[in-house]
Amino acid sequence: MLRVDQVNDGARPIVGYEALYGLLSWDRSVSRALVHRSSVHEVLLTDARTLGDGRVAVGVQFPRWHAVSAGGAQEVVADTLAIEAVRQIGLMLSHTEMGVPLDAVFLAHELGFRRSSTPVSVADAVIDAVAVATVERQGRGRQAAFVLRVELVVGDEVVGTGLGRMTCVSPVVYRRLRGTPRMASSALAPVSRPSAVLPPMVARQLERQVVVTVAPRDARSTGDDDRRSAAFASPHAVETFLLVDPSNPFYFDHPYDHAPGTLLLEAMQQTAVLATGRPTAGARAEFARYVELGDDVVLSAPRVVGERADRSPVTITQGGAVVANGVVYLD
Repeated sequence: MLRVDQVNDGARPIVGYEALYGLLSWDRSVSRALVHRSSVHEVLLTDARTLGDGRVAVGVQFPRWHAVSAGGAQEVVADTLAIEAVRQIGLMLSHTEMGVPLDAVFLAHELGFRRSSTPVSVADAVIDAVAVATVERQGRGRQAAFVLRVELVVGDEVVGTGLGRMTCVSPVVYRRLRGTPRMASSALAPVSRPSAVLPPMVARQLERQVVVTVAPRDARSTGDDDRRSAAFASPHAVETFLLVDPSNPFYFDHPYDHAPGTLLLEAMQQTAVLATGRPTAGARAEFARYVELGDDVVLSAPRVVGERADRSPVTITQGGAVVANGVVYLD
């Protein structure tokens, strides 16, 4: 199976990156319907042009400030925001290049982004980027699967690579596959934010950017310090719990009946920071099943990795079953 770190092995560089800027416009965003967003503010894509050989150039604009960005004077493009750009590219191209209906529901099997450069600064200006994407369709009709590969370019440099594997199904098929959700995001209670994980501990600036905690849901309300400290007690691994904030405008731009993949990928990165003490450069996850809202979601990452290790494995479980596996890339 293709991995993010195999998207571009350097054997086939794309020439003329800067020339791509003359083909695209960053004056306005694409229709929010194409990327399945409710808020225009959350649309990162601006334009697209077919290049031939199955490649499409896509205009991407990263704002100077965003809810998931690091914050502070040294503002950079958050890797989770790049993951979201990859997701939006896959959705848009499925509609514009493959003719998938706008009411289709997308099932994400794999999603990720790996940054290959230093973090891109947006301290002084927005970043107009180009994504060079290929989409390989597998299947026909309303129920079709595809593999997306993306090279993200800023100026004349590839700053990272992304990958997505998705299946498109009709709303009727989705309801049959999904069954009865445990809970909808609109029914979630306001989040309780324990102080056990502070923003600097997960390389974030703002409390609202923290999406993991070290206490299960019942311990958060009772103040069970023993259960809080247990996450850090093991010398071998760090265990965290997903912190779901339904009021977050990025992860819950519209109602969900499951935990969004971008939220899980951000939680993986924060868990890896706690486990390794090292900054991250993106993440990739394979999703085995829906992650239900309202029940504890546990993330586990090994505490000890070699000094030369470039990634940390992270496992996500719910109700004792593995719901996702992946890796966090270390900087």
